[in-house]
Amino acid sequence: MTSDAPRWTLPCAAATVGVVYLATCARAVLGGDNGEFATLFAVGGVAHPSGYPLYVLWLRAWSWLPASSPAHGAALATALLGALGAAAFLFAARAWGASRRGALFALGTFAFASLPWRLATHAEVFALNTALALTIAGLAGPDAPARGTRRAALLGLAAGAALANHLSSALLAPIGLYGLLVGLRESPRRARTLALAALALAPGLATYAQLYASALHPEGRLVWGATASLAGLARHALRYDFGTFNLSASGRRPDAGAALWFLTRNVLADLRVLPAVLGFVGFFALAREEGDRARTAARTVYGAALALTGPVFMARFNIDPTGVGAAVVERFHLMPEALLALMSARGFDLLSERAPLGAQAQGVLIVAVSAAGLALSLPEVRDDHHDTVERYLLDTLDTLPVGAIVLGTGDHRTLGFPYVQLALGRRRDVLFIDPQLIPMAHYRRRVEGLLQRPFPFPQGPSVPTVQVAETALATGRPVYLTDVFTQSIPRALPTFPYGTVIRVLPRGARLPPPDALIATNDVLFRRYRLQPSRVPLPPWQSAAQSEYARTWMALAGLAASTGRADVAEALRARATLYTPSEDP
Repeated sequence: MTSDAPRWTLPCAAATVGVVYLATCARAVLGGDNGEFATLFAVGGVAHPSGYPLYVLWLRAWSWLPASSPAHGAALATALLGALGAAAFLFAARAWGASRRGALFALGTFAFASLPWRLATHAEVFALNTALALTIAGLAGPDAPARGTRRAALLGLAAGAALANHLSSALLAPIGLYGLLVGLRESPRRARTLALAALALAPGLATYAQLYASALHPEGRLVWGATASLAGLARHALRYDFGTFNLSASGRRPDAGAALWFLTRNVLADLRVLPAVLGFVGFFALAREEGDRARTAARTVYGAALALTGPVFMARFNIDPTGVGAAVVERFHLMPEALLALMSARGFDLLSERAPLGAQAQGVLIVAVSAAGLALSLPEVRDDHHDTVERYLLDTLDTLPVGAIVLGTGDHRTLGFPYVQLALGRRRDVLFIDPQLIPMAHYRRRVEGLLQRPFPFPQGPSVPTVQVAETALATGRPVYLTDVFTQSIPRALPTFPYGTVIRVLPRGARLPPPDALIATNDVLFRRYRLQPSRVPLPPWQSAAQSEYARTWMALAGLAASTGRADVAEALRARATLYTPSEDP
């Protein structure tokens, strides 16, 4: 049997992952929840349900970091969590029986896979979620160094922190409860051990008080929900407005087949197939010793956690995993991917025994796999961190006149515009309203307070978007759309393209002539930061850049309707310059 790697290689490996993550952090705000968390890093407040108080407190604790922007500072704080997650990964791999070399191999395949790397290098809650999940898995492992009361208490502490960060950590209950039972069996004073484990949950869960405290003084902060009461706090923490077990409030039914295929394809591709296969080999080998009941039980609970965090959870997703939906959903693949990658450490050990591979050959293989993962994933990380979304947000706000009201949807806008306004301190005169959030009482009350007039309340499942637009127009302020989230407004009210937005006029108003619109938009586009590009883009960036193409396509339609086919063709060609090409 080959001697194992020296102990010092494990902390060095975790530190190396941290250095790579810190060096490759995003410097601009991206799509999805990133805008919100970057804003919370800068000014504090309450995140969307369930509030993620532990992660928000972590961001605020590092808000002093020297960085090129709030988005960069929040990314640096998250990269530190990525380094801690790497250490937790190594700890968990060893606790589940892997050698140090096996743990290093598994870390190299996981840490430098595209998804973990991307989610650890911009402000997102999933890096901390995975670090805590791996900590729980490690503490429950058969070979965990902590035993008895210490094991149970540390599991309680980790579980409380995990639930204060992301509710999906509850899906690790099989592993956590198994570890607790093992700790109770190891302890001579079981009642005391159980009491300490329960008490250890408190520090993490107590961080939910941050939601209450931030809502008491919302001035200058980004505050979602009405958490300044116990009822509002409970509603927020349990995601009542979205549905506790739903990913969004869309009302869409889950498509289990599409979700499971997306999970399988993504995890296999991200782990480059072979490590994923070794993960399954390592998992099924957990109880290979005949008659080893303890390890058979460990394998059962590990498999249950893997199934719950993966196929079972994914089958309930009510978001179509295409376009920006894919970007939303893939983040939840990180936990099952981490659990599978963890088992590849044992798979590597079995491969080494069967080959057999000498110490030098194992070391070369570990370095080669890590380097290959780094080289293959780095371009994806760089593409994901491009500043397309931030340029779009700045261009759009600069387009608008003073005091404009903007109606729009999409997380990159709903959570991105507050970043520009609160974190960067620009264009606070503009009021952005997401009509899809109007059914939420706290959001509607906030908008009514800003407009100083009542807002239409949806009596049925759909939002009365035309009434929303006309209420905004009644203020006398200019009104715009960022996207055509409904055809009702363009059908009922005069609209025309204006830069990256769409101007909405009162009923009966006359539209400017096509030539004037073309000239106006030509002037606006010359000032824009985002330049034409045809390269393939990640989903959120593609969605943002497509708004530039939409304007020229709309103008092409106007030109064609007046019989000017040559002008229409030129405008369509201009739109094509802003249309991201499909991946080959």
